[in-house]
Amino acid sequence: MTETRPGAARDSAPGAKNSHKNNHMSDLTIASVEAIKLKLPYKRPVSFASQTESAGHYVILRIVLSNGTEGVAESVCRPGHTGEDAVTVAYQLETFFKPLLIGADPLGHLALLAKMAKVRECRAAKMLIDVALWDLRGKVFDTFAGDFTFADGTITPSDAPGFGAALDRRKIERYAF
Repeated sequence: MTETRPGAARDSAPGAKNSHKNNHMSDLTIASVEAIKLKLPYKRPVSFASQTESAGHYVILRIVLSNGTEGVAESVCRPGHTGEDAVTVAYQLETFFKPLLIGADPLGHLALLAKMAKVRECRAAKMLIDVALWDLRGKVFDTFAGDFTFADGTITPSDAPGFGAALDRRKIERYAF
């Protein structure tokens, strides 16, 4: 699968340039990667087949580009179900994946996923990166990240109006651990 955007009119995304008609490259780079751990209490305990929880443990991943654009993803971590807790996922993001991401082209999504595939397991961390990259792609091209189409092995944004996730720093400071 290659990454591309059709039409010269769409090639005016900030920092974007096409070096090859089927391989989108950009002048944008990933400047920072931040994993934030949160413990959010439930109003009342929640029961699953194998466990009961009074709070959810979450990891929020924030990827910031050289132009200040932020991509955000979040995941609830339930070690009783997946074997991965928030501390482990945040450690994996900071230790294994941050060095692969810093300085990389965020629009080279598939190349980044191929690099990440060399690290075994770490499913939650890889999922967070994938979602944050889609959020970034949507913001860079001013389109809803979920509205990209996949045709003929290409990733193409549609014409939907743009929006994306934003972080509320006050909530993060209140529940961070």
